Amino acid sequence: MQRATVLAADQRHAQRRPVPARRGGQGTGRAQQQAEAVIDRGRERARLVAVTQIANLFASDATIRVQRVDGNFLTGARLIGFEVERGGEVVLAVDTVRVRYTLRTLLDRTFSASVLVVAGPRLVVRQFEDGTFNTAGLLKPAQPGRRPFTVVVDDLALRDGR
Repeated sequence: MQRATVLAADQRHAQRRPVPARRGGQGTGRAQQQAEAVIDRGRERARLVAVTQIANLFASDATIRVQRVDGNFLTGARLIGFEVERGGEVVLAVDTVRVRYTLRTLLDRTFSASVLVVAGPRLVVRQFEDGTFNTAGLLKPAQPGRRPFTVVVDDLALRDGR
């Protein structure tokens, strides 16, 4: 069973922000609050979609967690607190992933990123007594008979890896 877990949103997103009074009266503040609530729901929905799509890349016995996802989502995003857990241990953890991408390439089963920055990655690789590794089969294999999904990255940066 595939599991995607989204941790509690950053407290800044969970609390309503104070709305300054305007000359138009109190109705303007209420409309602004309602608009912000709609935007926050939209961002949360985009975050859930992103996490679910990422989880679909991993094996069914992996649990994916992301603390926060932000960005405009049309051209880029930032994931904060990304973790992949398998067999009760965190196998991959990344402090921040920042990506700038082109959505239209998805129609051709290609993810095209002009910039991908992975900051603070930690990969834990263990060899079991039977000679296999905890990371074996972590990513789902391509489905037979189906055109494979391609990933193209123009500029990749890894920072502060362990």
